[in-house]
Amino acid sequence: MANETMNQFTDDLLKEKIFHCQICGELCTSDIFLVKGKGNVCANCLKEKCQKEMKSKAILNSALMLIIAKLILPCKFQSKGCEKRVSSKKYSKHISSCDFKMKPCPMKNLEGCDWCGSTSEFSGHFLKNHHDKVIKSVNNIFKVETSLSEPFNVKMLSDDYQSCLLKTSIVDNKFYYSLNPLDKNDENTEYSVVHKSIQTPNHSVKTVGTLTKLNGFYNEENMNINPNATAVDIDSLKHLADAKNMISNEFNLNPKGIDEDMLKLLECPVCMSVMRPPIYQCNRGHSICIVCRGEVSACPTCQGEWTNVRNFFMENFTTNVKYPCKFKKYGCKENAVEGDIKKHEEMCFWNTNPLGFKNIAIKEQTIASVGNQQISTPVKFNPVTDTDSTVLNGQICTINTKNHSITCMNEYAAKSFEELRWEDYQDKRKGC
Repeated sequence: MANETMNQFTDDLLKEKIFHCQICGELCTSDIFLVKGKGNVCANCLKEKCQKEMKSKAILNSALMLIIAKLILPCKFQSKGCEKRVSSKKYSKHISSCDFKMKPCPMKNLEGCDWCGSTSEFSGHFLKNHHDKVIKSVNNIFKVETSLSEPFNVKMLSDDYQSCLLKTSIVDNKFYYSLNPLDKNDENTEYSVVHKSIQTPNHSVKTVGTLTKLNGFYNEENMNINPNATAVDIDSLKHLADAKNMISNEFNLNPKGIDEDMLKLLECPVCMSVMRPPIYQCNRGHSICIVCRGEVSACPTCQGEWTNVRNFFMENFTTNVKYPCKFKKYGCKENAVEGDIKKHEEMCFWNTNPLGFKNIAIKEQTIASVGNQQISTPVKFNPVTDTDSTVLNGQICTINTKNHSITCMNEYAAKSFEELRWEDYQDKRKGC
């Protein structure tokens, strides 16, 4: 209640505009100067917009600075949805990186795009309006061809599980690249890049980068001002370039897998699944998952008795581990820390059943698409026969062929494999 009262007091005080610069209108959060004929002025306006005579007579308003230093200020973009409140010391840093700040499209300098919007809106805009700059992953690898003659470029690496903005530039005989996560909080995650020759892929150079959320990312014009960009000497890449000075870059955003080494240490000795808190142990210290704890009478490792003592050391260890989704075997590629992966699994596309139907609406749509055909009466598989020509001992011969794809049969020609799998699942038929 005290915090709510203080926040209301702060908001009422800010409405009076006594902390705002009388020239630019922005909230003063650092040095505040009292200028004759103007009032309170921020340090930037005093330096850039005030005459020399005004500067000489400006007085530091220490009293006002002491007051604002005690306040927890609302974000400038509160009206757009930001709910954060910060101290005056952190205000400028927050404003520059706020997800609700209106930022120009990075394609403005390259293609003249005049879009401006928030971080949450950016991915949708880029996918729709700059789809030729979007790179999709193949086997979890993003392949990007880059010109060593191009001073600056922007692309988006995007798949069903992540989106990152890639910026490359050539500055002072260095090739800079930087990846920024757009949809997830994947900051400080290491990734690898293999720079290859397009003509001879066996020739390559490997580098490593780190995903970072960069302040002012949208309107940054040169990668050399980004301290987190990875720099590669141009001379080490030139021998990979083709006649058009192009090279291939393969980005692997998860080069070490999903903490696979750590996950092995967390395997339950009974069901072999990854243990999650709470983790209990036997009287000799061996751990087991919570599900098997209720089903196994004795420790499978030493046959010792179970205790009600939790293994807090191992539970603390799990806080830094990225878990794979428990529906991974059905096709889900999501991975996150323990708290986040639980939330994901509740909404996971593969959650409802092994066929991956997300909800009843999708099931009904799939069933309806089958039409009036009898789902419960399968048609026996008969390979479709045909003829083809081949060369044998230098002579052209006609041979008989059989197509062993079930969708080639007339009875199943209008169905997809997913629909056939659903029919088998409904009728509890086993098979591939």
